[in-house]
Amino acid sequence: MRLNKLYFGLIAAVLTFAFASCSEDDNYTWASMESGAQVYFNKDLPSTIDLSMDESSFTVTLNRVDSTESLTVPIAVTQEDGSIFTIPTSATFAAGAKTTDLTISYNSADLQYGVYEEITLLINDEANTTVYGPSSYTFDAGATEWEDYGTALYREDCLTTFYGVENIIYSVPIQRSVVTDGVYRIVNPYGEPYSEENGGYNVDGDWDADNDYYMEIDASDPDYVYIVGGETGMDWGYGNVIITSLVDYYLSSGATLDEVKASYPDIFGTLSNGVITMPVNSMLICMPDYSSSYYYANINGLFAVALPGYSIGDYSLSFTTTGTFVDTSKNEYVCGTFTFGEDLASVKYALTTDANEVENVYNGIIDGSVESETISASGDVQLPVDATGSYYLVAVGYNSSSEAVTSLYQEIKFTSTKDNAETWTALYAGVYNYSVADLLGYGFWYEGTDDAVLYVSDSDETRYKIQPWGYSDEGLIFTLAEDNTVTVDYVSTGESYDGYGEIYVSDCNTLFESEELPSYYDPSTGVITFYMAYHNGEYYFTVTQETFTISGAASAAQKKAASVKGKRSKANNSLKSHLVKTVNVKPWVKKASLK
Repeated sequence: MRLNKLYFGLIAAVLTFAFASCSEDDNYTWASMESGAQVYFNKDLPSTIDLSMDESSFTVTLNRVDSTESLTVPIAVTQEDGSIFTIPTSATFAAGAKTTDLTISYNSADLQYGVYEEITLLINDEANTTVYGPSSYTFDAGATEWEDYGTALYREDCLTTFYGVENIIYSVPIQRSVVTDGVYRIVNPYGEPYSEENGGYNVDGDWDADNDYYMEIDASDPDYVYIVGGETGMDWGYGNVIITSLVDYYLSSGATLDEVKASYPDIFGTLSNGVITMPVNSMLICMPDYSSSYYYANINGLFAVALPGYSIGDYSLSFTTTGTFVDTSKNEYVCGTFTFGEDLASVKYALTTDANEVENVYNGIIDGSVESETISASGDVQLPVDATGSYYLVAVGYNSSSEAVTSLYQEIKFTSTKDNAETWTALYAGVYNYSVADLLGYGFWYEGTDDAVLYVSDSDETRYKIQPWGYSDEGLIFTLAEDNTVTVDYVSTGESYDGYGEIYVSDCNTLFESEELPSYYDPSTGVITFYMAYHNGEYYFTVTQETFTISGAASAAQKKAASVKGKRSKANNSLKSHLVKTVNVKPWVKKASLK
């Protein structure tokens, strides 16, 4: 699913036409008719000609319009000093023939893999050329260093930076270098596999099918593998997607390979048992029309290439929160479930309360300097927590050889039962409206309206809540700024969904770090308008416009009704029945901090 951004505005275009009249004073010179045989080179001739070591010549085709008589045209040749190519200085058309081939010969023993020579051919006969076709042709000729190596398996984990695509495994053509052992390149890894016919997202215009695109892999040192990327040929609305590696970024910035190895050894991948893998966040992705910045890719650590004859293991790893638990000693825990891929043997995990320490915790789990817990199969765990706040789960997955093959990082928000209960004062009665269709066009989340009460916090006059709301025990809690803008930050709906965990709601500007769609209160109408995104902390499922309309002061009966968790007024409007699972875009990624 595409990354969607919401824009509101009006674009006006004014077209002005100017007309000029003709008069007898106007002077106009008509183009002269073309004469001669009109010889030309086809504009679609290749810019690079790859030669074979098993051949000794290749041909370049010339064309002409008038084929009545036989014709010989002179050819001016520009080639490098010491050129290995022998090129005729004229080309002859037989009578009636509209094409002829210019044969260029060479000694295959003089070819060097990866070395190309630039050649320019000019039809040196102005009387027989044409303005409607090129009279010269410049190209590079040489022996390619690449040979077909068969079919590899590729597991993509770069598009996941921006899009909620699955980490599918698919076949790709792969070539290997005949110059350097251990250097490979994948041919068009992002074309056909993502076509609509294959259940992907490439539609007309998204994919450049007329050119080849490559992803080069330097595995000449199997302990220091890196990717030399570039354009993928795929554009999902934000420019031609560019994918490369952090190593290649440093090399392109002027560092030497030895310097990168010495300074950042942990950003290199490995080639082991025929499978190439890269570490988490060691890849980069850029969509130039979205931002000129590079963003971290391989965020799940699942990027992999299996060379012909090998296969990629299923090392997927996920964690879903299932609730909280308080033991008899009043210790509190967040409960959740780890789900392993079939080739994952064990997982070590730890919690931190500092988001800036996540990378250090990851490295500490790897080297044993951070205390961690171990789980050896999919199952439930209890994570100890001691206060309200954000916790960060860091997990490292291992294969049967005790090699770290994947990792997971997930924020968990926790509210402690030990906190002093917040008290509220009822202000107004009103109606909460869930009936507005979501703005992305994927249907409704809830439909219908509920009578509710608006409260203000007794400890913070900028903090309000609406109750009842959704299935939440606490109601919809938000803050109101002096300019009447509204902020909703991670409010639980009181519902969870299988495979996605607890569902939260946030206002769009807060969740997407944007200023494009502010929620606000209009004092003149007594209406609070919420532009909300429903999400699980990792994916958002829908965006809706919802309103609360003040109808009057809160009565005693309304206060009492609102103080109890209410059932929704329409029983058929279950959250689960309206959840849109396919809208799983992740637009709030962080930029890579390139050193």
